[in-house]
Amino acid sequence: MNVRSRVVLGVCGIVLTASLTLWAVAVYHVNALVPEVPSKVLETGEQADLGVNYFDSAYDLAPGYKLAVEKARIMTARDYLIGAGVSSSDIEGAEMAESPRADVLVVTLVVANEGAAPAEDGTSEVGVSLSRYTIVGADKSKDYQLDEELLGLAYPELAGDTAFALKPGSMYEMDVPFFLSGSPAYLEAYDRRHRDPIEGDEFAMLVANSPERTLFKFAAER
Repeated sequence: MNVRSRVVLGVCGIVLTASLTLWAVAVYHVNALVPEVPSKVLETGEQADLGVNYFDSAYDLAPGYKLAVEKARIMTARDYLIGAGVSSSDIEGAEMAESPRADVLVVTLVVANEGAAPAEDGTSEVGVSLSRYTIVGADKSKDYQLDEELLGLAYPELAGDTAFALKPGSMYEMDVPFFLSGSPAYLEAYDRRHRDPIEGDEFAMLVANSPERTLFKFAAER
C-alpha cells in the first residue's frame, strides 16, 4: 500500500470515528430528553385506578373505575368451563372433552365503578376492555392473551364482546381466561391438541401505559 492510500484510509477512519462519536452523542441527548415512564406495581388485592392511567390516550380513561386481581389459577379449559357453570348440554360435547394440558391461566378480576357520571342507560360512557390486558411470565419470554372463545362461553351476557361498562356504585367479579399467545383456539378438536401448556406460576399483567405504567404481579395456583 502506497503513502497516498494510507493517508486516504487514515482520513476516512478519522471521519468515520467522528461520525460515530457525533451519532452516539446525539442518541445520548435524545434519550436524555425522553422522560422515563414511572411504573406502579400492584399486588393481589390492591386496586388500580382506571380513571388516572390509560393505554393509548386520555380518551381511554374510565373515571370512577377500579380494578383488582383477586387470585389466579392454572387449569384445563374443560375445568374452566365447568367452573363457570357451562354444562355439556349447553354446548357441543366435543368442546367439553378433557384437555390433557393445563393451558388456561384464569385470573379473577374484581371491577368496580365507584361513581362515574352515568350515561343515558345508567352506565358509564367508558368501561373496561379486557382484550387490552396482556400477561407475561416472570422471565418475560412468553406472553398470554385473552381467550375470547372461552370467555364468550363462560359469560354469554357479554354477547361476544370483550368490553363492558358498569352502573355507578356496582361491582363485577369474573374469571378471565388467558392462553399462550400464538397457540390455537380451544373449540376445534384438532387445534386443541396443539395448545401449549401454561408454564411457571409467577406473572405480571399490564393494565395501563401512561402517564404511569401500571402492572399487577401475582402468583397462580395449580
